[in-house]
Amino acid sequence: MLRPVASLLAAALALAILSAPALAQSVDGQRQLINNGVVGVMGGGVSGTSATLAWDMSVALDDGYDLRVLPMMGKGAVRSVEDLLLLKGVDVAIVQADVMDFYKKTAIYPDIDSSIGYIAKLYNEELHLIVRSDIESIDQLRGKSVNFGPDSSGSFMTASIIFDQLGISVKAESYPFDEGLSKLKAGEIDGWFRVAGAPASQIGDIKKSDGLHLLALPTDRLSETYTSTKLTADTYPELIDPGKDVTTAAVGAVMAAYNWRSDNPRFDKVQRFIKALHANLPKLQSGSSFHPKWKEVNLATKINGWTRIQNAGDANLTQ
Repeated sequence: MLRPVASLLAAALALAILSAPALAQSVDGQRQLINNGVVGVMGGGVSGTSATLAWDMSVALDDGYDLRVLPMMGKGAVRSVEDLLLLKGVDVAIVQADVMDFYKKTAIYPDIDSSIGYIAKLYNEELHLIVRSDIESIDQLRGKSVNFGPDSSGSFMTASIIFDQLGISVKAESYPFDEGLSKLKAGEIDGWFRVAGAPASQIGDIKKSDGLHLLALPTDRLSETYTSTKLTADTYPELIDPGKDVTTAAVGAVMAAYNWRSDNPRFDKVQRFIKALHANLPKLQSGSSFHPKWKEVNLATKINGWTRIQNAGDANLTQ
């Protein structure tokens, strides 16, 4: 006779509890056992690359009761850092590298360098500035309307920093990306900005026949947080002519963590997470079920303007 699924699940859970250490022989003991190994990792929105990477780590790094990666969805880089600082249960977050510039400039949180550090740089995301075809230079956007995206988004934060560094004052709009793009096509605004890993499907759907084009960014006028890169027709064939390219900037996605004191129990959990990341990175980079952006990760890469979490760059960590 077949046993009900619920009964099978209950039996499996009971077996797991009974096979746990003596500590787990009571409800309070089981609660402590489970929580001792949990590391909360915050990604971005449900459809974003960072959310996928957080889930990948929950698959590849989990080690029974010793380490459990709990993936969470975030509300943009600025809020994710705030959550790292203040929200219970958040130990690690995937954010844009320029969020540290934003916090230092605004002085929202004092001495943030000693509170937040980085474990690793993950991958690059490109800056896309789409404008009407009659606008040929970013300086021509001075005084005009540019959609930065929702004000809680990483794109809004990055656009604010970029235009400030360039000394170009614009009217910043905060429409959702789809709505902002519709307004650009209708001629109601003059520019549209988004940070996204290229090729981004939404940008790939834009055509020069819409009266729009990708605008080059003067990367020599930006801080070292941003790296210069080029977008080509191979990436966006509807926006860039064959054999041509458009200079833009890229910002790194950073795996950030709260910098716990060594006598805090959560320091030990983050250290176990770091060790597991080093040990399992080859699996993440070679497994067909994991996001291809893992192939860009080099744990030895340093990030300007950030302080590294203890042991995060130790090449001998898994030996």
